Amino acid sequence: MFKILSTIFVLSFLFVGCGSGAGRDDIANVDAGLEMLNTNDTYGSVKEAEKYISKPGPFKDGEFGRFDLDQYQSPKDIIGEDGILIDVRNQYERENGQAMEADPAIVVYEFRTPERDNDHLNPDFVKEITELVKGDKNRKIILICHTGSRSQRAAKLLSENGFTNVYDIEGGFSAWEDKFPDHVNSYRSNKQ
Repeated sequence: MFKILSTIFVLSFLFVGCGSGAGRDDIANVDAGLEMLNTNDTYGSVKEAEKYISKPGPFKDGEFGRFDLDQYQSPKDIIGEDGILIDVRNQYERENGQAMEADPAIVVYEFRTPERDNDHLNPDFVKEITELVKGDKNRKIILICHTGSRSQRAAKLLSENGFTNVYDIEGGFSAWEDKFPDHVNSYRSNKQ
């Protein structure tokens, strides 16, 4: 289906382009647009990513929600009464700041070194999250990392393992720090 729609999309640009003096640059722009739709990121495409923004759960296997912080006035609007915010970054990343509302438990999705030369997945991630929520796979879980890419992958992994109400924060801690600066624990001052 995607290939058929892509072909129609390209052909419509070529036909319209023939009458309007379209050149190689126009065809290159169409190719660039199709390449963008064929990305292999967590969501698979830009349009697919958009459907996750603030979509309420429960979710099907492999699906999860996503919070765009620009749509909310406070962390409570995102977390709610029964949600849990989990920072999946490493301890040394958290030492540079962390959302005040994040659960104090340290559950790391991906072990990273400061040099980022030996990244590897935490093999016990799903087990540790399961223990943290006391086996309640329907509990609202919101994941946050530095920029949002690890939390996307972690949310998808949890969803694939039976969690039905998982979200990530678009833009990660960087976006959180910009949107809610009064809701950040800064540990930098402790080191000075």
